[in-house]
Amino acid sequence: MASGQHRILVVDDDPGVRELIADALRLDASNYEVETAVDGVDAGLKLEAFRPDLIVLDVIMPGMGGLEVCNRIRHQSDLDDTKIIILTGAPDSGKAETSLVYGADLFLQKPQPIDVLLAHIEELLEGN
Repeated sequence: MASGQHRILVVDDDPGVRELIADALRLDASNYEVETAVDGVDAGLKLEAFRPDLIVLDVIMPGMGGLEVCNRIRHQSDLDDTKIIILTGAPDSGKAETSLVYGADLFLQKPQPIDVLLAHIEELLEGN
C-alpha cells in the first residue's frame, strides 16, 4: 500500500450499489485501495486480511446484517480506528439511532448521491 493510501471496504448484497460505490472511489482518488464484500460473512472474512480504514456497510443483507457486522467490529480492539458508514434503503424505523449505538460513525439513507457519499468518506478519513 502506498504511503497515505486509505483502505475502504464496501459491503452490500446489491451488486449494482456495491460496484457503483467501489468504482466511484477508485475513480475519485488514487489514494483509495478498495475491496468489496457481498454480505456480512464475506466482510468478516475480508476484515482480517484487508484491515480497512473505513467500511461502507449496508444494513439489510442475507446472513449477517450490517448492524451485527458493525457491532462485531466495535468489539475488536484492533479495529477501533476503523470508520463505519451505515447505508440503508429500508425505511428508517429507528435504524439510524441503533446504528450509532452499535458504533457506526455515520448513518445515511439510500439512495444517496455518490458525490455526497464521497464527501462524507473523505471527511471521516481526514479525521484519522
